[in-house]
Amino acid sequence: MFAVLVLLCGCERVIYENELSESDPSGNVRLRVSDFEAMNGDVRSVQSVTAVCSRLHFVVYKNGAQVKAITQKSDEPLFGEVTMSLTPDTYQLLILAHSGLGNPSLSNPAKIAFTNASATNGTGFTDTFYYYGDLTVSEEDNVQESFMLKRAVAMFRLTTTDVKPAEVRKLHIIYKGGSGTFDATTGYGCVNSNQVDFIDTDSSLDGQPIQISLYSFLHAETDEMQFTIRALDSKEAELYFREFTNVPMKRNTITEYCGAFFGGTPIGGKYTFQVETDWEETNVYNF
Repeated sequence: MFAVLVLLCGCERVIYENELSESDPSGNVRLRVSDFEAMNGDVRSVQSVTAVCSRLHFVVYKNGAQVKAITQKSDEPLFGEVTMSLTPDTYQLLILAHSGLGNPSLSNPAKIAFTNASATNGTGFTDTFYYYGDLTVSEEDNVQESFMLKRAVAMFRLTTTDVKPAEVRKLHIIYKGGSGTFDATTGYGCVNSNQVDFIDTDSSLDGQPIQISLYSFLHAETDEMQFTIRALDSKEAELYFREFTNVPMKRNTITEYCGAFFGGTPIGGKYTFQVETDWEETNVYNF
């Protein structure tokens, strides 16, 4: 469990996309992020903020406009603790946790856009948690509240039961049916995206089975997606190809496909990886 303290009072003005506020220690409202949605069946696991994400965003909106925004990286000494200043009023608060390469667009809470990592200034798609709701700042009393961040994504995991050939140097994945853009006001994806990932598979993985994880915002609690995965050599020539259609996906759930991806012989016995204990469940399919 970790704590994020946010103290709020003071001035109010629109903060544009790249104009980030700094902490203000003289606040009158304290907000604590007490936990992440981290369940395995009926068992809750507790993780530190640095184990869950590398970036945190604390954003305050009023009438759809961004009023305050603080972004932190995990290497900052006060990662997980921020303060703000706002005048008494009712606002909307977004707390967003992820491990993307950069910051998503945050000016509109209904259209938080993450982008393909290979694109210019791309963020990539990672495990993502959020809180969104009203924040009331009064003149009379200090406010102290605690929040749990809810997982926003579903995960597709590919586990190979055969080993990676030495000539495979990269995986190129295109996945459709989900969204790379998140609507924090509904908790779901809001566009139809072609999400793209490139995953390097260097010589350290030669002769070993591999495992990859891909994340998407679904348009509902359950959905179906399509994954096209190509294994490439050092010159990006295609060596192996797999397409998985009508893949059942569920928010806060791992959909795992296991099989001989590279056309080799599955390794002896049942090969398993340690799975995350903080997801609601793992659904495994053999191919």
